Amino acid sequence: MQIQVLVDEFSGECPSSVDRTRCFFGSGLLPIWSVQHFLAELFMSLGLVKSALSVYEALEMWDQVIECFTVLEHREKAEQLIRERLQLGETVDLLCSLGEVTYDTGCFERAFQLSGERSAKAMRLMGRMLFFRKEYEAAIPALEKSLSINKLQLNTWFLLGTAAFRTEKWELAAGAYRHCASMDSENHEVWNNLSAAYIKLKQKDRALRTLEEALRCSYENWKIWENYMVIVGHLRKPSVPTIVSWI
Repeated sequence: MQIQVLVDEFSGECPSSVDRTRCFFGSGLLPIWSVQHFLAELFMSLGLVKSALSVYEALEMWDQVIECFTVLEHREKAEQLIRERLQLGETVDLLCSLGEVTYDTGCFERAFQLSGERSAKAMRLMGRMLFFRKEYEAAIPALEKSLSINKLQLNTWFLLGTAAFRTEKWELAAGAYRHCASMDSENHEVWNNLSAAYIKLKQKDRALRTLEEALRCSYENWKIWENYMVIVGHLRKPSVPTIVSWI
């Protein structure tokens, strides 16, 4: 890669430092650490995590080193490094990272308190962890706190809607999915789930309209068509829908 060649050239002996100095001001040369950082990010985007890890360690970019350890599932090394950094002082990001590698929700609560209850990240990670543990009732308050701080979190809204649906909180589920639809109107799964919430709320007219939106996004999806026909049958509206005009 060209960026790798640039990094290697920094330590090369040719051309001489005298020749390099002549072009220094005209080249717009970045500091070596900036170029190495860019190289490490490129490695991460290509899935070359070990290569990125060696660069981050050389740059002493500990947050990124922890991320690499986590991706490589070297959780013991990640935990050891995090605890070493915590001895120098607690930060919200370090406590969140510790919670991720130890699966301890108490770390997220401590991070949230340390931030003055302003860290959407801490509550998002806590809610996500509880969700995947299938502790939906406990996940909902954490997700709601995160969204009250930062509403522009599409995936968090979706998790909240799913957790609410699985705990039979239909109004909350519908509201969460509506937020998802307002942020990503081309996601057929969001529209389909919103329709399911409306059905539970006995709002079949709204369910029909949201299914039409789902079909607009994924016209060939037979599951959505099946749901659509069931709703049409219940509403006794056998007429051909306006969706035909989309063909």
